[in-house]
Amino acid sequence: YNGLNHAVMMSTPEHLEDFITGFTLTGGLIDHASAIYDIELAVGEEAVRAEVTLSSRAFAAFKQQRRGQAGSGGCGLCGVEALDQALPALTRREPRPAAPGR
Repeated sequence: YNGLNHAVMMSTPEHLEDFITGFTLTGGLIDHASAIYDIELAVGEEAVRAEVTLSSRAFAAFKQQRRGQAGSGGCGLCGVEALDQALPALTRREPRPAAPGR
């Protein structure tokens, strides 16, 4: 929102603008859909990034209420604010050799 990371969500790739508008409204981030001035989608290899532009008034309210806690959802994405937190680089591990006799 206006350049600040807020959430990483798993979603189907259809109707993303509607999903974003609904998420923003039901999350209490805005009072009315007209507070969203623009939604720009950037399609990448692993994800779609949404750049949402809010009105000045809505953005000021958004900054006051930003959430700061991770959720306890099973997928581990609830509360993650940026894609690099959701998809960190992992180091490759070699398998352990089998124990003798197995």
